[in-house]
Amino acid sequence: MTSNYQQFLSLIAERYGRSFDSYEALHAFSINEQELFWQAVVDYFKIDFSVPAEQIFVEGAKLWQTPYFLGAKLSYAAHLIRYASAHHLPLIFKHEQGEAQEVSWPALLKRALLYQKKLQKLGVKKGDRVAALCTNSPETIAAFLATNSLGAIWSSCAVEFGYSALFDRFSSIEPTVLFAHGHYHYAAKRFDLTKTRKQLEETLKSIKGTIVLEPFENIEDKADDLQSLLASFSMVEVEFDHPIYILFSSGTTGKPKAIVHKTGAMLLEHCKALGIHQGVSERDRYFWFSTTGWMMWNYSLSCLALGATLCLYDGASNYPDDLALLRYAEVNAINHFGHGAAFYGYLAENNRSFSELNLSAIRTIGSTGSVLLPHAFHFIRTQLPEAEIHSISGGTDVCTAFVGGLSGRSTKAGEIACKMLGAAVDIFDKNGTSLVDEPGELVLTKPFIALPLGFWGDTQNKRFVQSYFSTFDNVWKHGDWAKQTSDNRIVIFGRSDATLNRDGVRIGTSEIYAALARFETVEDALIIHLFDSNTDSLFLFIVSKKDIDSQQLKRYLQQECSPRHKPDHIIQVDAIPYTLNGKKIEIPVKRILEGEAVENVISLASVKNPESLYAFEALRPQLRTLINATT
Repeated sequence: MTSNYQQFLSLIAERYGRSFDSYEALHAFSINEQELFWQAVVDYFKIDFSVPAEQIFVEGAKLWQTPYFLGAKLSYAAHLIRYASAHHLPLIFKHEQGEAQEVSWPALLKRALLYQKKLQKLGVKKGDRVAALCTNSPETIAAFLATNSLGAIWSSCAVEFGYSALFDRFSSIEPTVLFAHGHYHYAAKRFDLTKTRKQLEETLKSIKGTIVLEPFENIEDKADDLQSLLASFSMVEVEFDHPIYILFSSGTTGKPKAIVHKTGAMLLEHCKALGIHQGVSERDRYFWFSTTGWMMWNYSLSCLALGATLCLYDGASNYPDDLALLRYAEVNAINHFGHGAAFYGYLAENNRSFSELNLSAIRTIGSTGSVLLPHAFHFIRTQLPEAEIHSISGGTDVCTAFVGGLSGRSTKAGEIACKMLGAAVDIFDKNGTSLVDEPGELVLTKPFIALPLGFWGDTQNKRFVQSYFSTFDNVWKHGDWAKQTSDNRIVIFGRSDATLNRDGVRIGTSEIYAALARFETVEDALIIHLFDSNTDSLFLFIVSKKDIDSQQLKRYLQQECSPRHKPDHIIQVDAIPYTLNGKKIEIPVKRILEGEAVENVISLASVKNPESLYAFEALRPQLRTLINATT
């Protein structure tokens, strides 16, 4: 069977007379001849513009001032429902405590039409913001379809967020309507959202009304006449750069940013990433474990535009046990399975074999959120030898990946297969010189279609420019410490502002975590470098059920990595802090250890285990004693 990637190459050859002898040649074409490349993407995925573009690509003086498909109009929602059929499922849904539920196109459209009419009654129009405090469920997909169909701007947060974190985010965008669930379940516990919802209704003065979402089983969901439903569903065509949604950064590096993404850019970019790179096709079943507060929810939603079935899961990924999601994949013959790297790391470290499950339908295993460490890679490869491992890295900032996988391209442990098409990825040293086989800053050197419009309310783009363009002139600095290899693979070491600097050499934290994963008694770890004019101490915090021989562990890290990787001090702790999306929290912990208050460095609502941060705050006197004893 010919892959989507091969079919895409054939289309370019037939329509534009261009052929490429390697992926690298195609990638160079995609960044140097963007007008032709993105037109080819439009052609291959049959993107329907109600108004065609006057110009496809107009390079601006600045990367972020480069418009794509100038003058074009389209509807994202129309592309999500274009494969609607009475014989094809848009959604499969499983709640942690229930059986998988198939949702038909008539049922989904009937619910979306209901919400659309409610939004219209509340006066929602193009450009209005609609906030959502919702679970990862079919009714939330229907609410998004209703919002987008009217040209309104969607913005959702995970239901785990507390009132203060929600208010900080939603108040900045002044939503007209709030979608909300009445409650949610996590690990068999029920959490009521009524109080939080009422607090938001009272304090968000812009809200004209709230729509409380009901589960699908509470309404009639028999197959209605599909064509009449489609005809009744209003579609507002919007400009290519019209905002589609506002995503909020996690807040681990400062106050959460309200990042505004573009309608047409998200449609084209996601079709390219999912279709060409990952090989998602019509009638495939696509799953990525996420909440509505993570960009992977928005990213996964676009699989509907490829005719795939979106598989949803709501609840804890380890309930009732660690293999719950993989059994969901087995029963529903999921073809593309994705989760955070920490999930695979946990399975590997605990040797949670799933070889007895029939997962032969899985063609790709996706990983993101943090670095997929080599031991986790090898574990997946052993368990699912026929599946391709697609490790991707990007961010909420672009709602996509800069580097990732490619169907048919081999991958190695610790490496990411390629730079994504259309993304001019490079690795710079501090002087802006490109590096090969040496670590440096991951940057973008040319315009990229998925760059956001900016931050909501940042009218002069001051915070936006400061966030990404203050280090290198007209070059996007993403904040990842990475390396490109001589054979054009990418290695991500972690966040660049969390790297360690010993004797002038910067070390990615993932190198140490990878080594510690092979040290049998270490269950989890966090490495923090505290340094100023009087201090230069490397602290390793570890979680272990046994007492650790610090000297033995230091010798191990020196042998496995280098003398620079050897920590000065090793301290056992009860837990390592993580975000709700499974990212290890490094920078805020460093700031806490340097003396800042927990509440000033991170939004606690974005933290899975906030009590662990206070435990680090309590360690400050002990650390100061250790530092003083060695200076």
